[in-house]
Amino acid sequence: KYLTDPQRRLYKLIWDRFVASQMTPAVFDQTGVEIEATADGRTYGLRASGSVLKVPGWRAVYGATTEPLAGEEPSPEDKTDDDDSLPELNEGEALHLVIPPGAETHHKQTEPPPLFTEATLVKKLEEEGIGRPSTYAEIISKVEQRSYVIKDGNKLIPSPLGTLVIEKLVADNFDLADIGFTRKLEEDLDAVGEARAKRLDVLQPFHERLQAQIAHAVEQKGKWWPEPVEIGEDCPESGDPLVKRWGRNGPFIGCTKYPECRYTLNIGPDGEIEEPKEPELTDYDCHECGAKMTKRWGRNGWFLGCSKYPECKHTRAVPLGYKCPKCKTGDIVPIKPKGRGRPFYGCTNYRSEEPCDFRVWQKPIGIKCPKCGSDFLVAMGGKKNPKLKCANETCDFERPYDPSELLDESESQETPPAAGSAAG
Repeated sequence: KYLTDPQRRLYKLIWDRFVASQMTPAVFDQTGVEIEATADGRTYGLRASGSVLKVPGWRAVYGATTEPLAGEEPSPEDKTDDDDSLPELNEGEALHLVIPPGAETHHKQTEPPPLFTEATLVKKLEEEGIGRPSTYAEIISKVEQRSYVIKDGNKLIPSPLGTLVIEKLVADNFDLADIGFTRKLEEDLDAVGEARAKRLDVLQPFHERLQAQIAHAVEQKGKWWPEPVEIGEDCPESGDPLVKRWGRNGPFIGCTKYPECRYTLNIGPDGEIEEPKEPELTDYDCHECGAKMTKRWGRNGWFLGCSKYPECKHTRAVPLGYKCPKCKTGDIVPIKPKGRGRPFYGCTNYRSEEPCDFRVWQKPIGIKCPKCGSDFLVAMGGKKNPKLKCANETCDFERPYDPSELLDESESQETPPAAGSAAG
């Protein structure tokens, strides 16, 4: 009697919750009904389920009971949102569809989940424990570069090649296509980095399994691709039929006389056959003959090749668009050493008369250093302490960052031609 109405209701809410937390669970009888519905000559299987409260348990505090009101039968109007009971039914009983007054029916189909964008893909990678903040941008650029997806605006559309690769990897139970396996491997590598596990204990079993699966994949070489399909046209060079084939970069048109005839045509993301294009000339000069370099596509991605090919076979990597922070004259390019050396990013002057030995292992991010003006920063610190650091060894600038910055501010990645054959 000393409490106001709001105070009384708050006190009762707290008291009810406390008492309910000390009581036994509620017990329900659950019933399931299998229903067959026929429409347009087709039979559909439906299922309805219901439950009836048998022992109120803690729900008694809130007024739940197993008994109807004295002398009364509950009517449909008495049912509450918490009442999940089913009406009495007999096996084999015919049911009739009853549409309540004012209700409308709509024909709808199950829709696929929304397509990933780069931002939502990063969020998914974080949720699944795949990759690290410093590798998210590289993961996405590789997926795009290898034509596993087609970028339409900000949406990532699975390509025919990407769909085929995933289907085959999953069908062959390839470990690296399993999210759980990849997540566990990431966790094990973190344990190695934090000295909670030994490197060989983690890598040895992984290496053995990977080697066995690679050997199996080699045995299946050539069996993954669909059979070539004739397109009803003849090769303009040999006169033999042209067929649609599959290669490492997706579907393409080739001659049935391959390898004697190497005529090919690209197939675009929309499935249409593209006319052959001349390689794109660049402003870079060939270091061997002085001719202009052309931008071409090969098994390892884009590269610069001499426009005098096949007379001159000089090639080099495509610059990323950043000047070297050490010598100030060279361009930064991806470098893959011969043998088993670890790939890195270095200066184009690394083989000149006055070689520049600048190199970084992390992928350059197109954000200028606010302190020294260097063209790029690199992502470091792993998942627990992500930070951007200046690549200039004479500059000590660094700051924390959000992984989404790598998508908004990093350099754009060009996708390869949609052909199954290399462009160079």
